Amino acid sequence: MTTDLSLLTTAAGNWDSMAAELKKVESRYGESVQKITTGGSRTGINVGAARTSFAATRYEYSAPQTRAKAVASLLRDAHGQFTDLKQRVESARDDAIKAGMTVSEQGNVAYTAVAMWQQHINDCVKAVSEADQGVRIALEVVVVDSNKDAFGKGNDETLDGFNAGAQGDIEVYEARNAKDIATRFNSGEKVSEADYAELNRSFRDNSSRPEFTQTFVNGMGARTHSSSPTSSMITRTVTTRATSSATWTCRRVWPTRCRTPCRTRSPTSTRTSARS
Repeated sequence: MTTDLSLLTTAAGNWDSMAAELKKVESRYGESVQKITTGGSRTGINVGAARTSFAATRYEYSAPQTRAKAVASLLRDAHGQFTDLKQRVESARDDAIKAGMTVSEQGNVAYTAVAMWQQHINDCVKAVSEADQGVRIALEVVVVDSNKDAFGKGNDETLDGFNAGAQGDIEVYEARNAKDIATRFNSGEKVSEADYAELNRSFRDNSSRPEFTQTFVNGMGARTHSSSPTSSMITRTVTTRATSSATWTCRRVWPTRCRTPCRTRSPTSTRTSARS
């Protein structure tokens, strides 16, 4: 509750500044060093080799700019999600206090008939933890070189360099991770209980987000039946053993952007609905 989320936007600003500085270095390199091989009528094997090498070097000045901007975007995305979810926790706490409960800084409720309120607050806190899982996935993968311009497709001559294909949406990386798990399952590879749980979490948290659904559907090679990516429905039940199963679903059934646990009605609203 006391975490300073503004540190995320501060860090994002620093990553943007890094991208700007790298842009300056790239420009200076292009105007001074690389220019030697791009102008004039020089030809020959050595000139061609130098041209390729210099272009590859400039690419390595350009790629980290993309990655830095993507990380900045991911951090701002995380800030927006955490800020929203933190406000939901605070709202649940305030509602509980108004109902006569006492809520500690750790989110523990003290009073009679606390079970429903405690569960409501626990669900909202859990939603923050699950959002953090999505952020972790994105930040771990964004730094891995996609090699999108390697193997003759562009100027990338470094197979483990900076990621020029970095994306700024957390949901894109969650969808790619979900696609990887689903693909491994479809191919008959062993998929762990943790992977099943992550698959379920990803769909539960992102089912209404087009960045996630479109990336997942495209990655699996499926076609949507309308222009809206969230109108697609993909359902599969995976049974690992007789006593354990996991179901992952991608469908447009959740009405709000809030992550599922925190969408649970508060005890007060539940009781009000029951009386009406």
